[in-house]
Order: sequence, then structure tokens, then C-alpha cells
Amino acid sequence: MQVWNMWGGLIYLLAPRDVKVEEEEVVVQEAVTAPFYKSGVTKAADWSSLRQAPAPWAEMEFDNIILTVPSHIIRELQSPLEVEKLWNGIMKGVADLAVIPQKFIRKERIVADVQISAGWMHAGYPVMMHSSIGAELFNPEDARTKGLWGETHELGHNQQRSYWEFPPHTTEATCNLWSVYVHEEVLGLNREKVTLFFF
Repeated sequence: MQVWNMWGGLIYLLAPRDVKVEEEEVVVQEAVTAPFYKSGVTKAADWSSLRQAPAPWAEMEFDNIILTVPSHIIRELQSPLEVEKLWNGIMKGVADLAVIPQKFIRKERIVADVQISAGWMHAGYPVMMHSSIGAELFNPEDARTKGLWGETHELGHNQQRSYWEFPPHTTEATCNLWSVYVHEEVLGLNREKVTLFFF
């Protein structure tokens, strides 16, 4: 089997959990290494060289979320552990309020791109945001002083359930339960001091 894509992009090789792959050969041609960080796998000491990998897209994978951004956004990122701590805390807060297991069945994703389906950000799989603001995903200090209202608003949308919604009246309201909870309980910010965005 051969697959190709003339536009490029990240390559993912995924197998179902119950499948054992033995003696398979995968050949990748005309590809370059992408900056990639994975919790528990990537050593912090290796990050300074990994972040300089030449592909135009980068990913950072934490316990319950994967962040995909243009590579230039993370080239100067010195401390992936601080970003990991931030997002692991945020996603623990999302799980706590949703009363779901701390280990997500499927990790959430946020992708920053130049053209998205709707608005400035939108929920779904993945959550999408404009690449012009992608750097805020990797700035723990700003997150703890200004907040990440838009991102937690969209992650809140992904936790909403139809049986406790009254669409369209509550759709843009109950998702903010996660924004308020994460900002106050995880980031230590009073909701009145958070930079608010409406989507």
C-alpha cells in the first residue's frame, strides 16, 4: 500500500489497541523530522535539539492533550516541563469538573492554523484556533496572570452533553463552567480578572 500527500503535513502511524504489529515495514520518503515532545518519553535535555527539527509543524503531547502548532512557535521554548505542568493541570481540572476519569480515553487536541472552520476558535476534535495566537498555549506565566479563557471555553464545549442543554440558549453559557473552574481552581485567577473572549 502506498499513500502520499502533495501538500505535506504530519505523518501519524496508528494501530488499534488490540492489534499486534510484527514484521511490518514502513518506508517514509521525502519527509523531514518534526519537533515533537511527549510526556514521559522526551528527555528535557534533548529538547534544545528536538525543537529545531526542520518540519513546519510541531507537536507537544501531554497526559491528556496534544498541541499542534506551526514550528516557529516553539523554536525558542526553553522549558517544555513548565508547559507540560500547565496543561496537565488544566486537563485534570477539566476532568474533575466533568466527573470523568483522570486518564482520558482519547486525548484532546488543540491545533493552531491560519484558516479554521469558524470564528476565532472553535470546539471539536480538534479544537481549532488561529495560529496568530498559538504562542499563548506555551506561555505558563501569561496563562497564570491573564488566563486561557478561549481554550478552556472550547474544551468546555467538548464536555457539554445534550441532555442538560437547552439549545441554542445555553450552548455558549454552560461551557464557561469549565473556564471559570479551571481559572479559579487550577490557574488561581479570579474570573473577574481574566481576559475574556466571546466566540
